[in-house]
Amino acid sequence: MISTPRPLFRSLEHHHYQQPTMLGKSRFSLPKSIEDTKVWKAAPNWSSTGTCRDLRLKIKHFLRTEALFGRLDGFDEVENVAEFKVVVIGNKGTGKTSLIGNLCNVESTGHAPTHGITEHNAYWPIKLTRGQGPIVVHLRFWDAGVWCLTDERQKLEQRLKKQQAEKADAVLYVCTSTDYKSYVTIQKMIETNSAPVPLPPVRLVVMTRADEWVRRAVSTSDLAKIEEEYAVQTFGVSNIPDKPCHEKLDATKLLNALCAKLLQKDYEMRLQR
Repeated sequence: MISTPRPLFRSLEHHHYQQPTMLGKSRFSLPKSIEDTKVWKAAPNWSSTGTCRDLRLKIKHFLRTEALFGRLDGFDEVENVAEFKVVVIGNKGTGKTSLIGNLCNVESTGHAPTHGITEHNAYWPIKLTRGQGPIVVHLRFWDAGVWCLTDERQKLEQRLKKQQAEKADAVLYVCTSTDYKSYVTIQKMIETNSAPVPLPPVRLVVMTRADEWVRRAVSTSDLAKIEEEYAVQTFGVSNIPDKPCHEKLDATKLLNALCAKLLQKDYEMRLQR
């Protein structure tokens, strides 16, 4: 969706170890040291303000009337526009497509298994606590289908995995609260750094069906173990398609954290060059 020359952020053309980089002059003031950028957070409750709501409506109108191929070139309501690629991986049936639909404000009802790879786009306005004006972050979610995480058609599987991970800026490891095996799968991936390859610099864990307490097989202590042992932040979401994502506390928390981490990592990489 959001794209080149306007967007400030994009991944490096070479990707031995994927890191995002900036495509233009930074509109962030550079701190005196890298230590100043350690904590990047979204401004509390800003996503529920009238300013943010108006900005979302303007983005929606622009996408419908002027944008080409979902790009925000020419969108002048904000100075900063960022674009990142986010890969979403996990076992079959963990709710990856429903999660993406939730984050993209697309109603998800009765999804069939995804074969191959599909790309979905979300636009998330964010305001950081460290100052500056609003930033519109374009998240390009790449959904890996059943071929990517099964033993079937191994050659195709490897090719799809490589295509999905290429130039990725972040990965969402998805498990479901009702299937402990799905949790073990992503835990092994994180522990061994085995997927995706190349490994993006930003990693988050998302547990779907967090509201299904009766059928729950994955506990909050299991998620806490991942955070403690691997320093990977975890989130629980319900994916219930009853309201927009900016009105859901779990989706808002996930999107704010993901966008803040991506912007921070991009900024740190530019400081090191």
